[in-house]
Amino acid sequence: MVELIDLTSPRWLACVATHHRSEVKALRDDPIVEDYPGLLAGPVKDVLSRIQHEWDWNGTGRVELRAGERLPLARTDLTIDVVAPDRDGSRAFFRPAGLAKRLCTRANELSAVLHVRYGSTRLVLGGDLPEHDHGVGPRTGWTKVLQSYPELPGSLILKIPHHGSDGARHDQMVGPSVAPKGARWTLTPFQGGPRRPLPRLDRGEGVEALLEGIDQVHLTSLPTGWNTTAPLTSPVALDAIVPPSPTPVTGANFKARVGLAPCDVLDAVWLMSVDDASNCVAEYRGDRALVITPRRAATPRPRRRAPTATTTRRR
Repeated sequence: MVELIDLTSPRWLACVATHHRSEVKALRDDPIVEDYPGLLAGPVKDVLSRIQHEWDWNGTGRVELRAGERLPLARTDLTIDVVAPDRDGSRAFFRPAGLAKRLCTRANELSAVLHVRYGSTRLVLGGDLPEHDHGVGPRTGWTKVLQSYPELPGSLILKIPHHGSDGARHDQMVGPSVAPKGARWTLTPFQGGPRRPLPRLDRGEGVEALLEGIDQVHLTSLPTGWNTTAPLTSPVALDAIVPPSPTPVTGANFKARVGLAPCDVLDAVWLMSVDDASNCVAEYRGDRALVITPRRAATPRPRRRAPTATTTRRR
């Protein structure tokens, strides 16, 4: 991320968390961080420090990602509106009391959601926003978003929130009869290491639940350890995806033991080109990207004919 900022020299910077020093201090001073050692690892602090530097220096190109904001663009035929998180929820989240615990356990509730409009074409980038907030607020889940922005369902392209997890699925966004003709639902995996990764590929969960609302799902790559018996260059039926070994894979050599091949940055991507009339006109797929379709109907086994009773006549 630091290299990306340095290479692109962005004219404006958009952030959900705009007080990085106080957030780092809250994490550093709270004992709960001992349970989440990766939160303040060197690369994380480097990224926060670099973002803080850009935020302080770029006084005219700063955008707080809050519902109701519109990202500054040079062209007038394209708009990108922020629809989450809402201001009240953000303010409640960043109150000092208990901030470190919320940052460690509930940061997805502040995920930015973007609504892109180009002519009659609409795209929704769902980020990591969950639907369930465990009943403890801030109320920034999908129900809250859809109350304020009821036009979001039925977009041409939807980036499925939070890797397709059940906790981020809202029937108004991904339920049956929501997707228009030619729609694309895309999602990225969460490589959860030895823990159960996302999206779920088991029967009745995750991707299979999404396939009740659309005939195919675009996945940027399979989660760690999963494989397929079919080539990725054509649609892959859900039952052709092979789960990882049931033997837990742990330890420092996790990646080597599950046999992950080197992956370039463009191996696990879907790129889609759209026009302003709600059409997807071109697609580019990385070598790891795939299209998942529903399970194939089981081929009925031929019934065995019952043996014919015979009688022997005695002379």
